[in-house]
Amino acid sequence: MTTPLVVDVDGSEASLQAVDRAAGKAVGHEIPLHLLCAVAGDHEPSDGIGVGRDRDR
Repeated sequence: MTTPLVVDVDGSEASLQAVDRAAGKAVGHEIPLHLLCAVAGDHEPSDGIGVGRDRDR
């Protein structure tokens, strides 16, 4: 079994850039990419995900 590349995503620009870089590495090395999003109890997971979805590349 191949060990996946895991990237934490919090919706910040820096984390979204890390996802972009990690996606390229995962494709280049033919390994799975797992994205991890953890939020504080007073936030909804969709708050951070929405930021990434609406981001211009």
